[in-house]
Amino acid sequence: MRGFSTITGSSDPLIVVDGVITSFGGLNDINPSDIDKIDVLKDAAATAIYGSRGGAGVLLVTTKRGKEKTQINFNGTSGMNYWVNPKLAQTDEFVSHYRQIYANNNQTLPANGAVTGVNTDWWNEATKKAYTHNYNVSASGSKNGLTFYGSAGYFDQTSNFAAQRGTADYQKITTRFNIDYEISKVFKFGVSLAPRMERYGDGGGTSLFNIMSIAPNVAATRSAAETQTAVNAYAATNPSWSFTAYNPVYSQFTRSNFNNINNPLAAMARDFNQSRLFGTQGSSYLEIKPIKGLTLRSSISGFYNSINQTNYQPKYYIDPQDRSDISGASQNSVINYRWQLDNTINYIGSINKHHYNVLIGQSADNYTYNNTYVYRQDVPYDAEPYHYISAGATLADGSGSHQPGAGPFGKMSSYFARVSYDFNETYFIAGSFRADGSSMLSPANRWGYFPTVSGAYVISNESFMKNIKWLNYLKLRGSFGRVGGNLPGSPGAYESTLGLSDYINGANSRVYGYVPSNVPDPNIKWETTQDVTIGFDADFFNNKLSITADKYWRSPKDMLLYLPVQPSLGYPQGYIPTVYTNVGTMRTSGWEAAINYKDKIGDVSFGIGLTVQHFISKAVDLKGQILYDEISNDVFQSTRRTKTAAGDILGGYYGYKVLGVFQTAQDVQNYKSPNGAVLQPNARPGDFMYANVNGDNTIDLNDRTSIGNPYPKLSSGLNLQASYHGFDFRMEFYGSFGNKVADDYLVRMNPIYGYNFISGKENKFWTGPGSTNSYPVLSLSDPNGNFSKNSSFFIKNGTYVRNKLLQLGYTVPEKALGGRAKVRIYVSAQNLFTITKYDGLNPEVPFAGVLRYGIDNGQNPIPKFFNIGFNANF
Repeated sequence: MRGFSTITGSSDPLIVVDGVITSFGGLNDINPSDIDKIDVLKDAAATAIYGSRGGAGVLLVTTKRGKEKTQINFNGTSGMNYWVNPKLAQTDEFVSHYRQIYANNNQTLPANGAVTGVNTDWWNEATKKAYTHNYNVSASGSKNGLTFYGSAGYFDQTSNFAAQRGTADYQKITTRFNIDYEISKVFKFGVSLAPRMERYGDGGGTSLFNIMSIAPNVAATRSAAETQTAVNAYAATNPSWSFTAYNPVYSQFTRSNFNNINNPLAAMARDFNQSRLFGTQGSSYLEIKPIKGLTLRSSISGFYNSINQTNYQPKYYIDPQDRSDISGASQNSVINYRWQLDNTINYIGSINKHHYNVLIGQSADNYTYNNTYVYRQDVPYDAEPYHYISAGATLADGSGSHQPGAGPFGKMSSYFARVSYDFNETYFIAGSFRADGSSMLSPANRWGYFPTVSGAYVISNESFMKNIKWLNYLKLRGSFGRVGGNLPGSPGAYESTLGLSDYINGANSRVYGYVPSNVPDPNIKWETTQDVTIGFDADFFNNKLSITADKYWRSPKDMLLYLPVQPSLGYPQGYIPTVYTNVGTMRTSGWEAAINYKDKIGDVSFGIGLTVQHFISKAVDLKGQILYDEISNDVFQSTRRTKTAAGDILGGYYGYKVLGVFQTAQDVQNYKSPNGAVLQPNARPGDFMYANVNGDNTIDLNDRTSIGNPYPKLSSGLNLQASYHGFDFRMEFYGSFGNKVADDYLVRMNPIYGYNFISGKENKFWTGPGSTNSYPVLSLSDPNGNFSKNSSFFIKNGTYVRNKLLQLGYTVPEKALGGRAKVRIYVSAQNLFTITKYDGLNPEVPFAGVLRYGIDNGQNPIPKFFNIGFNANF
């Protein structure tokens, strides 16, 4: 919400639905049609009452409740979406390109790369239009103190991958029941229950990388005869192969042996991965109001999720590098649940113009995670009833876990209090205090204490402001506080735990045993964030114009980071063992503003809304550590793309600064150090010229420097709306300005990989003196490190403006329907166009971590949506 609050943990806001803490950052488990309002809590004074989990902000979701008048609502949308075709090179362009590169290197293009009689448009073969259907019905009402709201919804979205068996599709059924009963003026209770069912796969079993990389001069499939000949030849020389459970439909595909990319159609054909989820959220409460102003409330809430994932892996043979001699089935079962108990006492009172609100409370909660995985091999038949673990004759793998108090929630006990006071609704002051004890931390540091204070001044209520007619409301506000931050991801971070491991002994037998599985830090403690916010809210011109602005400073300290330790310690924790420990401090500062204007001219009502924001996050103290986008040995340092040291922005791009491209051999010889030595003796015409940053006599790792900022100088949203005689119109835009994107797609242009490419992209690269001073030569050797060294060449302008929504609707006059119903129909388009100079598939790079912010690893493009919908109230 307001920049980053941690480095290794999540900066996603806490999601609270009707008092039930459900997740961090995700609203997938709630039907949007059930939402009445969403309150966004950002500063410490607002979020502190939700404890340490609210350190990155809180989304407070309130669902619909029953109203006095009985209402029935139907709404639904149907639509189509597609990915924009990037226009990949076809066979003629692909073969011509690689034949020229091989010729330039005095080599002959291999036969499997020189095929010209075949052309497969893999984009059209492996992707398709997708369709979305979303239908909801709800009813609500009230009678004799009983209010109710009930709903049911169905959502179905097919995938843009041409996957079989719907393994890339998504379906969801949701229901919700909210009941409140006021027994008397003293007693009131309520119950909420929201069961749901979901079905989804693993995205079809392939990736956009394979679709965009596989050579176009490879046929998508081969004949049944060709398939059988290849399989028979393999079976004749491999005794381990058996035709038991063999089905040729999984083998009738090809493979790109020129660049070793597996066929995406083959991957989707043998993808059986399916997950089915049943989940529910629930809460109940009892309120007692024994005297005026005093409310005693107890509530219990929680959620339960059960996920069953099944997969079948068929036997197949395409070629020696793409085969499976064994058929198998697996099942992964996950059950997680959480309960929370809250008890509060709240007193609201007033004496003349003095108003006060006092709240004290206690809370306890627990989260439990269970997982069981089984994989069995030697399935006897390739038929649907045998695609499950019960059909496997041999147990090949199995694992499981039971984690009470598991991350990210753990077990927590909390005590909190809040007091607020105002005089004449003009002068406001409030304070809160919360103590959280978490099972994720060692007993010595288990408790965290988080105080906040805030104040506000409504100047417009003063008598001396009454004559200012153009100003309707002006409020100045400020807050200061400390909130909790990221917690360890598992309960055992403060102590050493044992894990199962194995090795192969001299007799080629697998030996199992238990070994320390982590490097503990017994002194691990809370991350905490100090937050200071000042701002104002103002309304002008009879409330037609409203402005809200905030300036904030956030200072997370005792940040939890993974730091490498010496492998000689003996912890078998991957290639480089790490310890999770509190290291340092960072600071995020920023501002945000919202401007809204609404008016009416004749019969036309219109509104304009603009939001702008900016933030920057810097490391203040890392205890001498330097953080990169990955933990690796020095031999890999040239591939690191970001670097963060004390004083740096978090995740700033790091590498060699490109000054240009050597046009001739003489240019290489002329680029010398202060003592006259040639700085890049291995360079050739067409290679990059790197800046000698430190001014010594060579270009090496010490010449890496800051090469770009992933943070936007400004991000903004704009919405425009208007209505006229039942017609309504809305447009929404979002933009990011001044940020840089690391274009990882350019790495794939290195011809040693043999990947396919976007048509025409190859023409940007150096082909001779004067052709370009920005793109290097494409060559089968790269002694200069044009593609292996991270450099400013890969850092591109990420500025963009995207049309997020275009919608036109019409509300049928109630008179035309006899006053019995209110019906609105509409058509809409989403992501209709994007204005940008970035030539990747999508400048809006998904968040992949603080130290990898803005790195485009080739994510899926944003689909264009076209929908038609309706909303009917009775």
